[in-house]
Amino acid sequence: MGYLILGLPAEFILELSEGVIEKLSCYDQPHITVMPDYLCCCRNYNNFSLKPVILEHPDNEYNGASISLLNRSKKDSTLEIVGLSYQNSRYVLIPNSQIINRFTLQDALNASMAILLDSTDSGNVGVIEITESKIDDNRLLSTEDLRMSATLQTGIPGYAIDNSIWFLRSFGLESNLRVFEIADVIVGDDVLLYASMFYREAMLCVIEEIGHPRDYLNSEDEKPLTISEAVKLEGALHGFYKVLEAIYGGMMASSQDKILRKFESKGIDLKQVVQNSFSEREESAIEKMIKLQKLRDERAAHGRVFKDRISTYAELYDNQLLARNIMRWTINAKYGLDIYKRFNPYLEVEKRN
Repeated sequence: MGYLILGLPAEFILELSEGVIEKLSCYDQPHITVMPDYLCCCRNYNNFSLKPVILEHPDNEYNGASISLLNRSKKDSTLEIVGLSYQNSRYVLIPNSQIINRFTLQDALNASMAILLDSTDSGNVGVIEITESKIDDNRLLSTEDLRMSATLQTGIPGYAIDNSIWFLRSFGLESNLRVFEIADVIVGDDVLLYASMFYREAMLCVIEEIGHPRDYLNSEDEKPLTISEAVKLEGALHGFYKVLEAIYGGMMASSQDKILRKFESKGIDLKQVVQNSFSEREESAIEKMIKLQKLRDERAAHGRVFKDRISTYAELYDNQLLARNIMRWTINAKYGLDIYKRFNPYLEVEKRN
């Protein structure tokens, strides 16, 4: 049993005879073709593996037998190709554990995109359960079979499910694959999964309800003009605080020393400096954390309303950066994965037998 990933394309990688590896970007060449090297590329992680698959597009003349025509020319090291665009490329995810299900995977992938890319578009990534028997020997999956499976699993009618099937969001090869790396560690770690979902929900509030503060901040003291927006901003701040609490392991102590020791036991140094949105002054993560804790305690409603309770957009942005950095440091400390460190995605391709 596997899970088809909707929303992210599988990437095209062509290995030339000279040993040079070239990425064919869906943005550089919008009508790229599929080649055998793509079909035999698999990526293995700790909790799951990825296998490429081709979706049979209704507007495409491709058929299963055509893949046999993709042969490398001995004369000029080129490939014969058929007209198949990158929109047909997807990954099927094969979990290594029965406790990983469709919903957990979908949460992990969407949370990973929020952490890495600040991307929270509704329906960014979908996950549909699929059996390998539905995929033919050429890794071709019938769109009709997929539509039926997706409709049964989601309850969305067939005529409407096509939007989910063909919707694609690509952030480039390296970022797309980093999403799967982060999801691999999150999906098997309940603490990180909860913390990352708190982060994503807070970001949903920021981006979809408020609008990203970086887009319009003019001063450090700028505040919402309406009560409704102030309430949304406060809700997002609480969400970012929940990220810290989830990683801390419950209600945080009021003592700075206790907080420092608790995070140090997790391999996280809270004396590291975290970026500020406006001020050039340097503040450590623990200083920001104590500020957020005080802000949360002072402005939590608890049945009371204060006329000066409205937080600033700068406070929101600062604490979003704090929560994201704590997530990053935690993932690095527990799994040795620095999510912002550049890497060569081509070196991680493995070939199926």
